[in-house]
Amino acid sequence: MLALPMFLFFYKDIGHQIQALSQSQSVNLGELPLVGALLGENMISVPYLWISLLVNVLSQWACASGVHQMTSMSSSLTLNVVLNLRKLVSLVISVLLFQNPVTPGMMAGCMLVFAGTFAYSKFRPVVAVPKKLE
Repeated sequence: MLALPMFLFFYKDIGHQIQALSQSQSVNLGELPLVGALLGENMISVPYLWISLLVNVLSQWACASGVHQMTSMSSSLTLNVVLNLRKLVSLVISVLLFQNPVTPGMMAGCMLVFAGTFAYSKFRPVVAVPKKLE
């Protein structure tokens, strides 16, 4: 909440982006797979980019809340490994879904993340629980 006033400096840019989102091609919500089942035959049209923005915001919220929950249940190293793996999955989805080019640096980074995640999962030391003295 404290950072929201900082967006006032960018009100013109935000206004232009809102106009661009609103001018995108409209989609009938009844034609979308999950939403159509809920709405039935109602013909509600929404600009496509607004739907994309909403899906992006909801997925970011889910990721952030998952990270906060995981922070309380695991070590910082485990959290970093999981977040790097999540970024790797996002990168692979980006390449497959949007046909983004695969560069040698990207391949090297993907292999390092995969190898590090594999090594962490297979070779991390198991902490022994101390036995109670009787």
